Amino acid sequence: MKKSTFILVAAAVSFALVGCEKKSSVDQQASGELVEKTFYANQGGKQKTTLDPSLATLWLERDAIKVYPSTGGAGTDFTLEESAETSFATFTGLTTASDVYVAFYPAENAKSISGSTVTFGIPATQTVTNAGSFDTNTVPMVGYTTDNSLAMKNVGSLFELGLKAKTGTPKVVKIELMGNNGENLAGDFTVDASVSGQPTAAYSANGATTLTINCGEYSSSKYQGIALNATDYTCFYISIPAGVFTNGFTAKLIDVEGKVAEVTTTNDIHKGAAKLTEFKAENIEFKPYCKKCTYTQTVKDICNNTYNLVTIGTQTWMAENMRCDKYDTDSEKSGTTLYTSASAVYDPYYTPTRSGDPAAYGYYYNWAAAVGVENRQKQTPFTGNRQGICPNGFHIPSSTELGTLATAAGSNPGKHLKACDGWKNNGNGDNETCFAALPAGYAIGSSVYDVGGYTSFWTATPHERYSYYAYYRNLSYDYDYLNEYYDDKDTAYSVRCLRN
Repeated sequence: MKKSTFILVAAAVSFALVGCEKKSSVDQQASGELVEKTFYANQGGKQKTTLDPSLATLWLERDAIKVYPSTGGAGTDFTLEESAETSFATFTGLTTASDVYVAFYPAENAKSISGSTVTFGIPATQTVTNAGSFDTNTVPMVGYTTDNSLAMKNVGSLFELGLKAKTGTPKVVKIELMGNNGENLAGDFTVDASVSGQPTAAYSANGATTLTINCGEYSSSKYQGIALNATDYTCFYISIPAGVFTNGFTAKLIDVEGKVAEVTTTNDIHKGAAKLTEFKAENIEFKPYCKKCTYTQTVKDICNNTYNLVTIGTQTWMAENMRCDKYDTDSEKSGTTLYTSASAVYDPYYTPTRSGDPAAYGYYYNWAAAVGVENRQKQTPFTGNRQGICPNGFHIPSSTELGTLATAAGSNPGKHLKACDGWKNNGNGDNETCFAALPAGYAIGSSVYDVGGYTSFWTATPHERYSYYAYYRNLSYDYDYLNEYYDDKDTAYSVRCLRN
């Protein structure tokens, strides 16, 4: 994925809210008589602001706040009755008589109260329907009053992600935002509503470190996306907890074709409560998705080559092709060096890589070399594991074991097993499994064929009827499966080893 250039602006701009769904039911109090009450709520002080000089943030007709009496109880929903589309509105509802009341917006995200401390949830999914808008159902505000007047204060932060395309007008359908230090961006938070200054929310439990933002109107069972352009910034407003993105953040952008672009920075970003933080990125270019893989396990062969390992499902595989010409110390033919003569068709031989980097494509082995037998005419299936050319502790997979790999890779396994580049005619995979299969082709004698188009892996399974054939599994540039075939044992294919 191409990373984009960016501009960071920390703006001391406050924000407020608009709309959420109206609640139709009233919670019953644990004790005490319910009485009708009216609150006059404003987004006062520095909360009364704009995202744009000509566009004020206002209460909307169906807004609701959750009101808690200090005497305790589950809280009740108060719905907007007057002054919609202003920064000041009247809310009415039923509650028990109390000297102090605490209010929270949006009502549906309030969970509980202890004294003046409210526990509330920030959803891990937000929806931005248009450029320049934000999901108001995710913007937390609290109020505290000893009378009927509520000054609602924002306790979250608003993040403005301004994006400019490199070319064209790609449509963003989803943004996945995460802090590079694993900060909690959703889940349960607490805030003390009684503080005289700016309240600060603190993470409580059930955290999510990835925030998903769906973009555009929803129709035909999908989000339609929001278009970028190469001339002006398209702004997405995202509600996040106040705090710091230590070591920055990463935003993965997904377009309508499933292609991906990445916006990232390693600089600390401070997200002030009731503040707007701006971040701008240019040259956004979408490319096919590719999994970034970090390998933490390795193995060495007797030739002193080091191979990355990857666990897929219940199996642990080498993430690279074998490239050794000698059998390891525990193998059936320990210490034996392979032939390179193509005329030795009845004995194990290999073909060194003729195209590209040997560390990438590996060597090509005839079936006898792969499984470590004296000649190619083995027909009876092996019992147990067959180490063959593999390092100690590993073996040549059976056809069934490669089938298990295909199942673990999910639907379209070839796509998830193939590397992200190197395959002709845009037949690349997304490497979701980190198996990183490259199109090594195959060899007959000293000649190599179909590099860029195919790769095949020998199995330890001989053909049940024809002694000169054995089974292999194949990946291709033009399909996304790990298909099973059989071929003459003299053909030299790649080898991937499976841990015992």
